[in-house]
Parts: sequence; C-alpha cells; structure tokens
Amino acid sequence: MVQIQNLTFTYNGCEQPALSQISLEIPRGSFCVLAGPSGCGKTTLLRLLKKELAPYGTQTGHIQIAEAGFVGFVMQNPDNQIVTDKVWHELTFGGENLGLSPELIERRVGEVAAYFGLTELLSSNTDVLSGGQKQILNLAAGMVCNPSLLLLDEPTAMLDPIAAANFRSLLRKMNEELGVTILLVEHRLEDVLAMADRVFVMDAGKMVADFNPGDFGKIASQNDIVASVMPEIFHLYTQLGIQEDLPLTVREGRAILRDKYPQTIGSVPVEAFEPGNQPVVQAENIYFRYTRTSPDIVQNLSLEAYPGECFCVVGGNGVGKSTLLKVLSGVAKPYRGSVKVEEPVALLPQNPKLVFLADTVRGDYESYLKALGNSNPNFMDTVADALGIAHLLDRHPYDLSGGEQQKAAIGKLLLANPKVLLMDEPTKGLDLPARRVLGKIVEDLKQKGVCVILVTHDLDFCSHYADWCGFLSEGKVLAQSEPHAFFSENCFYTTVAHRVGRDLCANGITPEEITAFLQKERVPG
Repeated sequence: MVQIQNLTFTYNGCEQPALSQISLEIPRGSFCVLAGPSGCGKTTLLRLLKKELAPYGTQTGHIQIAEAGFVGFVMQNPDNQIVTDKVWHELTFGGENLGLSPELIERRVGEVAAYFGLTELLSSNTDVLSGGQKQILNLAAGMVCNPSLLLLDEPTAMLDPIAAANFRSLLRKMNEELGVTILLVEHRLEDVLAMADRVFVMDAGKMVADFNPGDFGKIASQNDIVASVMPEIFHLYTQLGIQEDLPLTVREGRAILRDKYPQTIGSVPVEAFEPGNQPVVQAENIYFRYTRTSPDIVQNLSLEAYPGECFCVVGGNGVGKSTLLKVLSGVAKPYRGSVKVEEPVALLPQNPKLVFLADTVRGDYESYLKALGNSNPNFMDTVADALGIAHLLDRHPYDLSGGEQQKAAIGKLLLANPKVLLMDEPTKGLDLPARRVLGKIVEDLKQKGVCVILVTHDLDFCSHYADWCGFLSEGKVLAQSEPHAFFSENCFYTTVAHRVGRDLCANGITPEEITAFLQKERVPG
C-alpha cells in the first residue's frame, strides 16, 4: 500500500533534517504502529503521506501510495479537525469536496452513521459532543470518502479510558472487516500491539527498527531506543525472566503469571500520604455554569489539597475536569460556594500553545522571568535542562512537536515557582521517558512543598505519582482515596498492571510493585 524509499525532509529555515533516509513498506490491508521518542519525526512522516497536510520544506526520496485513492487522517486533538457546526454537515463535508454525487453522499452518510453509532446524533451540534464522540466523528467523516489508507496521529491521547477502548475497537473492526490499511502513531503501545501486524520505531528522524509485535522483547534487548518505547507492562514480564514471546493482551499476561506463580496471592503494604494541618487548596460546595441558562458543570463540589501532595482527578470526557481547574485557578468564578487557593498558582491548559506569547521559547521564558522580577540568568537554563528541552529554546513554540510543546509549556510554569500547580492532561504527547521526567519533577516539587493537582486520562502516571485520587462525575469529585484503594477497586478506571496482576497481588497497581511482590514473597511454581 505504501512504499517509502530514502525519504529525507528538511523544514524551511532549518539546517537539520526532520527526516533522514527513511525507507519502509506498509503492506496492503495491514495494521502498522509507528512509535518513537517525542520529536523524532513521527508526525512529519505521517503528514507527508497526506499531501493536503504535507509541511513546506525540501524533500528528496520517493513516496508511493498504491491506488492513490483518498487518504484518511485523524489528528490528536478532535477539535482541531472538526470544521462544521452539525454532525451530518461534518459527515458530508469530505464527499462534497471530492465532488461525489449528492445521492452517493447521502447513502454513504447513512451507512457510515449506522456503522459508527452516530445515527441518533446526526442533527446534533458538533460542539456539544464529548471528546470520544468527536474523535469517532472524525474517523467516520474520513470513512465517508472510502479511504484505502488511514493515518492516525495519537488519536486517543485526549480520550478517557473507556472512549479510547471504544475507538481502538472501531479501528480493529475497520481493519479486519473493511480491509482498511492503518498506520497509527502512538506512545502508549500496550493497548494496540495485539492489533498490529508491524511496529516501526523512529529516533532523531531515522527509522531504527521494523519488527513483528511478538518480537518486541527480543528487539528491545538489542536496541536501546526500542527499549525506551517498550510498554511499561512489558518491564513486569522481563524482570520476571520472560524475555521473549511477551504477552500482548491482559488475558495472555494473566495466564502466564498464574502459570508461573500458581500458589501466590497477597497484597503490598501501603504508606498513606500524611497531609499537613492547613490545606493550600480548599473548595467548599462550589457551583459553576458557563451561562445563566446552561446546566451546572460543577455542582456542590468540595475538595481539599495540601502542600507536598499530588492530587489526580480522573473521569470521562466532557464531565468538567478542565472546568474544575479553571475554577480552582481563578480563571472562572463559581456562582455559589467558596474557593481558597494559596498564591502563586500556575495553570497548564489542555492546549499548550495558549501558554506562549513570543517567537521563541527562550524569548517567551525571558519575558516571563522579567515580568516575575526574577533576574537570575541561570534559572531558565536550570529548568530547561531538567526537562531536557535546552536544545528547543531558540525554536518557535508552534514549530515543536506536541510532546515538545507540552514540555516547554510545563517549563514556563515552573519559572513562577508556584505553590499550587494545576495541570490539564500534562502527559499527552509524551513518550515514556518524558513521562518519567515529568514524574520526577512532580516528586521534586512535592519535596519542596508544592501542591500539584492534575486532571488526566493517564492512569499509569497517576498510579506512580499520585497521593490522592478522585473520580469526577455529576459535577462532584467522588470516591476520593489513596491510589491503591482507588485503582484496585475499579474495573475500567484502573492500570494495565493491576488488570494483569490482580489475581496474585490484590492491590498492586504498578509493574514495579507486582514484580517486587512476586520476587520477594513467593517462589515460582
């Protein structure tokens, strides 16, 4: 379906190529996954395969797409792709641009709406859809044009776990039942490897590996870059001596562990977070709505957060998590109840582009430090080094990849030395090493007495770094508890490690905990 030979691409105004001597083949009807560190060129490669989205620059080499039919593309942020006000308008938009007949468009829209479960939403406004519904709409709109190739750039990064699972099941169904060739860019590989035929791994603009998913462990043992993108759950297996034929599904993983440790059952000890006497964030019975006639987004919500605490809030798309952060930061004012937050407070929005005002990251940082009255010339470099973004300081913020933008935005917030740091989906677009860097920063901030409140769909990140968790639903933060109790009692909002190991270690929620428990407490059968 796709053949790329010696592809090199350099953006206008840049000396270093974004892609260098890329060669690969994507078989017709296959499901391929493209992985690699943030900023390695994955999105650039994907956009070069879609001529309408291809970036400007100097290109050499060869790209050939068989049948040269319509190429579908689904972006990371659902809102960046929707262009009309109604669901049925969005579904007809692509076909109209291709010049299809009204009769054919009407028939295809009806067929696609039924296939994707959108029939009852056809007359709905697109701006009232949840994030999961918007992403399914983007997928369906592309399918109206009957694509032979579908390109997806981290399509579930902004979806809650249930919506993400539904979206992935649709991809599998389209690949298996309709024969659509799929190339998926993804950082979180644990949920997609079972669907994939091939895995490509990039680094620094080059293709460094091409292998079958079942060979992940073997390739990772020989290639540090592949090891760096290996799903975190795989480390559980490799540390227990399972180096090859790694399980690709939870069912396979549970069967292997039960066979290896047949008599094992128990739990890990838990050290609960001990809060101070005085909270730095205190919300009491708050209510908020965007207009006088709209429904309450936040209603009768109360929470407290303390110095040195990381409080993670999870929940479905559209339930009000981002709104809650706006209320806590003072950007939005509740019409009832009280909010007390100790200053200075910093807010990372869901769209990191909103943080930047200058033409370079360095210029933005320097202006912000001047506004803060901070004359320490080394502080910016210290923050940039901690995040691994020193090489990005002279780049335009909008020219960075999604993951690089996220890290640069976080860096700007850290310049303010906040006492309360609020973050909205801080790990989206970040690879596993970058998420660990962010986790280390969170740990360091907690040691300094900073209170970190984040809303996220990244349950694995929560399981490693949260001191307290809550589930936002019906306008309230429900089921507040420490992470082990929170995740081990959930069926859907829980970690992959817990799904795999819960039969053996009842409250283990990270690969490290389950590995340590099995190695220390029991002898393999």
